[in-house]
Amino acid sequence: MADGTVDGLFAAHQVPTLPLHAVPQTLQQCLRVLRPGGVVWLIVPDLEALAPHVATGALDTPLFAGPLGPVTGAQLLWGGSAGAPTPGVPATAHTAPAFHSGYSGPSLQRLLQQAGFEAIRLQRDPGRFELLATARRPLAVQPPQPAPGTAQAWFERGRQLQAARQWSAAEAAYRQALALDHTLWPARYEWGVTCFSQGRLAEAIDHVQQAIAQEGRYARAHAALGSFLGMVGRPRDAAASLQRAAELDPDVAENHYNLGKAWQELNALTAAEDAYRQALKLDPRFTLAQLNLGSVLNEHGLMREGLALYRAAAPQLDDPALGSNLPMLLNFSDSASDAEVYAAHAAYDQRHAQPLMPRPRPPARNRQPQRRLRVGYLSRDFRTHSLGYFLLPILRHHHRQQFEVVAYCDNTHQDEATAQYRALSDHWLETHTLDDAALAQRIAEDGVDILFDLGGHTNRNRLLVMARQPAPIQVTYLGYPATTGLSAIDWRISDRWIDPPPAPGAAPASPSSSEQPLRLQHGYFCYAPRADSPDVGPCPFEHNGHITLGALHQGSKLTPQVIAVWAQVLAGLPTARLCLQNAALHEARAQDRLRAAFAQHGVAPERLQFKPFAKAPHYLASYHGIDIALDSFPYNGGTTTCEALWMGVPVVSWCGTRHVSRLGASILHNLQLGDLVATSAPAYVQTVLTLAAAPERLRALRSGLRQRMAASPMMDHAGFTAELESALRGIWVQHCG
Repeated sequence: MADGTVDGLFAAHQVPTLPLHAVPQTLQQCLRVLRPGGVVWLIVPDLEALAPHVATGALDTPLFAGPLGPVTGAQLLWGGSAGAPTPGVPATAHTAPAFHSGYSGPSLQRLLQQAGFEAIRLQRDPGRFELLATARRPLAVQPPQPAPGTAQAWFERGRQLQAARQWSAAEAAYRQALALDHTLWPARYEWGVTCFSQGRLAEAIDHVQQAIAQEGRYARAHAALGSFLGMVGRPRDAAASLQRAAELDPDVAENHYNLGKAWQELNALTAAEDAYRQALKLDPRFTLAQLNLGSVLNEHGLMREGLALYRAAAPQLDDPALGSNLPMLLNFSDSASDAEVYAAHAAYDQRHAQPLMPRPRPPARNRQPQRRLRVGYLSRDFRTHSLGYFLLPILRHHHRQQFEVVAYCDNTHQDEATAQYRALSDHWLETHTLDDAALAQRIAEDGVDILFDLGGHTNRNRLLVMARQPAPIQVTYLGYPATTGLSAIDWRISDRWIDPPPAPGAAPASPSSSEQPLRLQHGYFCYAPRADSPDVGPCPFEHNGHITLGALHQGSKLTPQVIAVWAQVLAGLPTARLCLQNAALHEARAQDRLRAAFAQHGVAPERLQFKPFAKAPHYLASYHGIDIALDSFPYNGGTTTCEALWMGVPVVSWCGTRHVSRLGASILHNLQLGDLVATSAPAYVQTVLTLAAAPERLRALRSGLRQRMAASPMMDHAGFTAELESALRGIWVQHCG
């Protein structure tokens, strides 16, 4: 069509069939062919009406009948043909349009505004999940250009230079604009953004604050300030700025998402949940908001709801850092099979890691079997963190004539624990500013022989460093007690309880780990408790007159199955109380959800005690009020179990079939307490009931567990490290051939 020749255009469900990158260009072409004042009518799928389906994960349910068949929520969100194939007709004969996207009201309005339309009106038909938009081509042709040499002209010049990433020239233009008109606050704001683009956060904050002082109603300035403040470790100030941005521009999903992130960092999970839900109401395709909402729900014990959000978002995650979320979360699931858990880890490897593996693998530079080995430890947790309970005793006892320790510190923040790690390392490198490729190259240049990954699929992991195989031998340990799924990682530290050796003549088991288990006779854990741990107290049943059960697990471990089994325990102990403590339970919503979950199994609310989490060592005093600790499943406690036992509290554990579900068995068998390990729900319940009915044994365990641990292999730090070193030497000799 010729430019400016059409009075009106109508499109019903054509726009959603376009690839997302083609939509802005198509709308601009519509604007081009319309006469000034001409109108466009659009009908598109309404994603805001999908918000309840997104929140529940019910995305495969047909929502309405399209021209060629039923259309589901998943098709509206992420694409797919509208309608099922007709039996007997080849797939190539079908012409059903594929939905590439639906739209929320704000997102469609923004696209039309960006294309140049005005007088935009929106109407929705929730029953049909449709959104009708009308918009008009403006009558005006071009806005007037600022006069040369004026403040506005310098400002426009600055924006052009900024778009071209000519930072210094853009700053000079903004400086000149403000010299001519100090009230031109947009120039001050853009100057701040330019400083941020160059990594000068302090200056960026100063400029944006000055802009807000002149014009406090500009939502983007508050949003930018909130982001900058969060980056410099001021989450409360960040939340205040982001709250103001959301108030000023409530229809922008990103404002609510960023506010949710700030609240989540402050552990204000209820406020974070509300912010993420609002972001998804405005834009149901907001994948990051889905993931973070899922994370909050997990912390509140709503594992299945959170997992549904993760599963729905997973196909859209091209970012490897986000791709780790689903395999990690499946470790906590009480409904995922071992095969599904392993498949998710293997899928991450295939999608993100294998393409980075060198072909062939670089050989070791020096294959002398008995030479001094250079061992690298890569972690973002060289700080006050539970990793220290298990890694620091190993570093203290390494044989320095045989092993040279290189620490790759990926922390963004450091504290007094960081200083301990540094002092125990022969070489120290801070790596958080290096990307994966640069860090892998540095490790290879350092000549590391054996590289330990201590993070697995946890947040901000460095698995794509490991994928590049910078070391001849690569091992995973501690930070992620499960398979990584990576073909590039050779070994996983383990023991005979976590990975029982196969019986002679047994058929090969289904794959559940990409790494070979490196079994240590001392066990999986080398534990060094806090020196400032509280003393062990008396059994609380002595003065309470009833048994108090306890669990200090994170909320994501409190699955529906855990609650159901613990409710059976409480039914068998009618006078017992259950004390729950984690980082989410300071909020009423988290407590109410747990009360409701237990009430479904007949547990009265007064039988539950909630305690807000405290920093170490203060939370260890909670064990003074607990007689028996209940382990979680399928993801057992590790640090939590060690701490309970150190405080004289026996732990009952359920041993499952994969690494994370056998941690309790490893610890308890190591202490000769195998009778506290169950292998089924009925056995778990009975084990707790039997222990609760044995007050003399509870007293003996209370008074003797700390000494038992101190004499156990898991606290034989020198012996454990010597065995680990022997195992490392063995796989090195094997590598040398």
